[in-house]
Amino acid sequence: MPRAPRIRGTAGTLANAVGPILPGLRGQSQTSALAEGGTGMKIACLCVTFNRPARLAEAVESFLHQTYPAELRELVIVDDAGQYAPAACDDLPGVKLVTTRHRFRTLGEKRNASAALASPDVEVYAVWDDDDIYLPWHLEVMAAVFQAGHRWSVPAEVWIGRHTCLERKPTGGLFHGSWGFTRDAFLSVGGYPAMQSGQDQALAGRFKKSGIKPVSPSELAVQSRQRTPTREIPQQPSPISDTGDVSAPPTDNPSVLTLPSYIYRWHTYPGARHISAIGKNGYQRRGEEPVEHVARIAPS
Repeated sequence: MPRAPRIRGTAGTLANAVGPILPGLRGQSQTSALAEGGTGMKIACLCVTFNRPARLAEAVESFLHQTYPAELRELVIVDDAGQYAPAACDDLPGVKLVTTRHRFRTLGEKRNASAALASPDVEVYAVWDDDDIYLPWHLEVMAAVFQAGHRWSVPAEVWIGRHTCLERKPTGGLFHGSWGFTRDAFLSVGGYPAMQSGQDQALAGRFKKSGIKPVSPSELAVQSRQRTPTREIPQQPSPISDTGDVSAPPTDNPSVLTLPSYIYRWHTYPGARHISAIGKNGYQRRGEEPVEHVARIAPS
């Protein structure tokens, strides 16, 4: 069994491994071949946040550099720390911010609120966690799943952020932050249950009970090539290689569908408090932390 691929930063830290990704892509085309050939489905990226302004700025940066057409995507941010000025995102195209000091009772209810705030013409929801990184082709390959008539996108693999490297890992139905689903599928099952930890798997259970099956973008590539997915190891994506190359992979090639587009960061940044590790009563404890006012969200 081949060892899971890893990519190391030049200085041996995760920060150096992923640091060039977003700034290096600034100025590249925001429309790609796969997106141009799609059905034009509008996607709302749903981001819930609380007192993590530095991480949120990176999540916004990830959104702004997506190759999926700008007019077909929006980022909905729900902040219930009351941390941001109402106009904190006004100069960021496609970004919608709702900031309130009313703390949601559960994370599930907070996620449902973000979905309800999406524009009426949105057809797809993409989870957009504030403490992870989304590579530029993330929405594009997700959209291919819905273009093929499926209702729930779950990638087969993701990148795991370690302290010294990125490790490619099978998802096994986890890593909710990488999921996407159609609006009608989400509404048909009643959205997330009103609960804290585990609301993601509870949503998955609702989907499965309703006959909505997860489909990976890589499955589409396999079908197009009429081969099994284990006979060829996809090329590593250049934006996180140790060569310094920050160009995105060519999106007119179906092989891009096999590339992980999501970096799950687990205790690998300063002051890390990953949403998956808040533990029992962690949601309530977070609400008791001091919050500093932020006048403007400024992606680097």
